[in-house]
Amino acid sequence: MIRAAAIPCETALARLWAFIDGELAPASEAEVQAHLDACRRCYPMYDFQQAYFRLIRRLADHSEPPGLRAATLQRLRDPS
Repeated sequence: MIRAAAIPCETALARLWAFIDGELAPASEAEVQAHLDACRRCYPMYDFQQAYFRLIRRLADHSEPPGLRAATLQRLRDPS
């Protein structure tokens, strides 16, 4: 078992996306998890970002209607 050292909020939040993505080394993951388990200030940010990430994944699974990308880019180029 990996023992998690106490890390400051700034460190935990800086590692949050990598933690959610499962990209941290086991020791860093354990540090962030231990911090989130104990910190009432950081846990809501984790909870929000995790929900946001799930939404983005779900939206990415849907394909866009044909021509939407081209029409959007055209409107960005010529907003009038």
